[in-house]
Amino acid sequence: MNIVHLLGNQYLPRCPDEEGSGGVTRVALELARAQVSLGHQVSVVVVDREPWGTEWQGVQLRGVPMLHRAVVRLGPRQFDFRRHLPYLLFTLRQPVDVVHGHAYSYLRFLRAPARLVHFHGDPFYRGSKNESFDLKPADFLNIARFSHAQIAVSEFVAHELRRGFGAAGKVHVVYNAVNTEHFNPHAWHEAGAHLRHTHGIRRDAVVFLFAGAIVPVKGVLHLAHAFGQLAAETPDTHLLLAGGTRLWGSTLADTSDHDHYERQVAQELEPLRAAGRAHFTGKVSSNQMPALYAACDVLVVPSTWREAFGLVALEALACGRPVIASRTGGLVELVNERTGILVEPGDHQSIATALRTLRDNPTLRAQLGAAARQQALRFSWETAVRTLDPIYQQILAQKRR
Repeated sequence: MNIVHLLGNQYLPRCPDEEGSGGVTRVALELARAQVSLGHQVSVVVVDREPWGTEWQGVQLRGVPMLHRAVVRLGPRQFDFRRHLPYLLFTLRQPVDVVHGHAYSYLRFLRAPARLVHFHGDPFYRGSKNESFDLKPADFLNIARFSHAQIAVSEFVAHELRRGFGAAGKVHVVYNAVNTEHFNPHAWHEAGAHLRHTHGIRRDAVVFLFAGAIVPVKGVLHLAHAFGQLAAETPDTHLLLAGGTRLWGSTLADTSDHDHYERQVAQELEPLRAAGRAHFTGKVSSNQMPALYAACDVLVVPSTWREAFGLVALEALACGRPVIASRTGGLVELVNERTGILVEPGDHQSIATALRTLRDNPTLRAQLGAAARQQALRFSWETAVRTLDPIYQQILAQKRR
């Protein structure tokens, strides 16, 4: 099969192993890589400022230029096809069997017998500018009309999609996954120790980690407040923050709507950063993420929205690290009392209590970490694509009739 993954308003790195990227992009890339191993021809395509192309682990990565004049006015209504027409032209110029949209749900006119929309977030979430969120009844009907299947990254997302689509949808759950060979606690022990040394962190210090986009829905400011309380009580605790406000950014965007929020987080943690207790790493490449998990004792996912899945939570579990996570969305499908601690979203006191519990109990951390690794082994990209393949095949078989 010739499969094309389309990225919506996401950043596609030209060197995925060397650059950081958001979860949506990472999922598309990992699915594409695993599909290549099954013998498929696979591309990941994004609208960019200029055309470009490269190859990554057998996957064709493509940037197609935006068509700036593709805005049509019909009476009082305006239709903006600047992002969509490049995708249409791409599917016209080569035979495509499957178009798989990630954070991109408008698949009308695209030339492919099978069209799927992959939902990486809560479809009813309000407040985001991402076009695939905050869907109205007309949106669900439109997506169902022009796609043959809808993919949910968790049972939580699937439940919300079925509520939105009703009988019109064809919703399937394909869990996100993790490369447990790459995210292996034993392989990265020395790299983690070196990273601690680089930041001036002692081997016996307790290190908490946040990894992801520094935006309001990720609850980073609540974590900063909670860690401030903890740091005042104990001298040898540290907080690592990896990522940035532009981690979800568009290939076409130079700035982020959330720069002010990142400055707030930095301001809150400035005294601790100056004291060598809070450390900002910036974006971290996929290749180096296991070293980051190896350098920490606990990952914290303090999301305030209904997190769809929590890819970083699964990566940390694979690295044998317990996770403190908000009791919300799909996170509860990964984190439980055997693998970490669930806290109330947006409650920095609840987060602080969980931080103290794991700071003070190394035996508990070890027990949770061992169970975490076993939990992660249930999720593989190979399983994900072998779940997707029959969905593709069924759609294509129906089209041939």
